[in-house]
Amino acid sequence: TATAESIFFMQNDELETEGQEQGEELDKLERQEITLESKENIEKQNRRNLKIMKQTTNLVMVAIATVVISTNVDRIVVILVAQVFNGCLLPIFSICLLICINDEQFMESAPQRGWSNVFLVISVTFTIFLAGNVVVQKLLSWVLVVVWHRLV
Repeated sequence: TATAESIFFMQNDELETEGQEQGEELDKLERQEITLESKENIEKQNRRNLKIMKQTTNLVMVAIATVVISTNVDRIVVILVAQVFNGCLLPIFSICLLICINDEQFMESAPQRGWSNVFLVISVTFTIFLAGNVVVQKLLSWVLVVVWHRLV
């Protein structure tokens, strides 16, 4: 701490050095404050973007449902189409889950064990097999019908 005597009897060089040090410290504190404010602004922007994404998703879902209901489409066909899409998306999401769960940086606090990976790879393989089966049956069935009629 500085006393009145030490301040009044300091040489000019010492005063300038001390003033520069205090100025640098003040600049450093101001930069930290600006950094904290910018982090808060970024966090607020992220929350706002997340809210907009959720509202947009809800709006799109309601719009699609409204169009489907207003066109008087057979509900069973809609359910079957939705199940086919879900069956085709399941392998993609299960592969993403497998990749994320084995990422060391992402799961450093709770790493995946070996047996869990074995069972997860079996599950992913099974979902890929089922999705491939659906694709072959639904999308390529017309090819099989045309080939069958030409053979017979």
